[in-house]
Amino acid sequence: MVLHCPGHTPGSIALLDEEEKLLFSGDTVSLGPVYMFGRNRRPSVYLETLKRLWTMAEEGRFSLVYPHHNTAPIPAEKIRTLIECMEGILQGTLDGEPAGLKIPGSEMVKLYQKEDCGIYY
Repeated sequence: MVLHCPGHTPGSIALLDEEEKLLFSGDTVSLGPVYMFGRNRRPSVYLETLKRLWTMAEEGRFSLVYPHHNTAPIPAEKIRTLIECMEGILQGTLDGEPAGLKIPGSEMVKLYQKEDCGIYY
């Protein structure tokens, strides 16, 4: 099943294999850091996408996530950690450190971390 997963980018998708209980998440779910700065990033939409995926995981539709980058597979529970990280960013309750990225326009970007998950914002 193809799932529309906007927020990281408008056209982000994930592929769900309910028979094997696997989610192939693309860039939407990852230990990260997930890039949430720059054009076409919509943090509140990303948060809603994460919440929808977490609900699906809680319903038992998948238990493992294969992200596009970094460690794979990761347990579906990491989606909950990403939710907490994004909520902390948006609510101003999570402190970030200067990211030090060498990407034009990223001078003000910070790295926010919750457990072993990270988000550049």
